Amino acid sequence: MQFVDVKYKVTLRGGAKWRGKVPFEKEILHGITGQVASGEMLAMLGPSGSGKTTFLKLLGNRKFNHENVSGSILYNGLPCTRTIKRRYI
Repeated sequence: MQFVDVKYKVTLRGGAKWRGKVPFEKEILHGITGQVASGEMLAMLGPSGSGKTTFLKLLGNRKFNHENVSGSILYNGLPCTRTIKRRYI
């Protein structure tokens, strides 16, 4: 598996304390690059709120509006499709 320059943004809208302010985008993941070979184990460490679960969900091709995701995630050199997901994930 390879992931190259993976970025993820969310649009923040406010509640009472944001009233009258314009919604803005916040980048949750910033240009993550790496690879994991077959038979290797990947460990991710970081404090609460650092994006570990978000990154795992991206790698597993779960949830997410793909407009907010940039970069590429490849499985055996192929982009993730339903067939690839069924076979490798």
